[in-house]
Amino acid sequence: MIPTPYDKEMRLKPMLSCFALRHPLFHGMCLANLFWSFGSTIIYMYLPSYAMAEGTSFEEAVFLVSCVGISSFASRIIFAFMGPNGTLDNVTSAVCPLMLGVVVTGIPPLLFNNLSGQIGYTVLFGFYSGFWTTFLSQVSRELLGPEYIAVGNGYQSFVIGIGCLAGGPVTGLLLQHEHDFKYAFYLAGRVKRKN
Repeated sequence: MIPTPYDKEMRLKPMLSCFALRHPLFHGMCLANLFWSFGSTIIYMYLPSYAMAEGTSFEEAVFLVSCVGISSFASRIIFAFMGPNGTLDNVTSAVCPLMLGVVVTGIPPLLFNNLSGQIGYTVLFGFYSGFWTTFLSQVSRELLGPEYIAVGNGYQSFVIGIGCLAGGPVTGLLLQHEHDFKYAFYLAGRVKRKN
């Protein structure tokens, strides 16, 4: 049962394919992942500092990051069970993260006045980020076909990595010049309460 060179070649062929790069909708998905990871990294890195600038204690500000992680984990579990069983159709799977993103982007001005509001924001943000990552493989399969899931996930992971690597340093440069966290959250796509 030793694989022949032909079998090895056929097995490697999809992994070395550029098929995904010729798919315009996949380009859109990669661009969306780039912006999502760029903005999410800013939230993860600067959320405690932003909360402390709003008057939250250090311990409570650090706890907010834990709230993001816990709700993201819960979201992944919930939607992992819903996705493969067909509980969510394709339209709901696409629209749900967009609607959650709109809500999470627009509500910080309403919630950052006190700790319970900040916890509410971080729970919503974590739930949103967990939902988004749960369906990346499913979207790759639907856009590219089952034989190219690994290729699609590889390209998406690469683009997400670029966004994650760029988000923190770009925001740090911005904060060196502006000295106000509202600009960091503008850059992340989240709005800040006006003083």
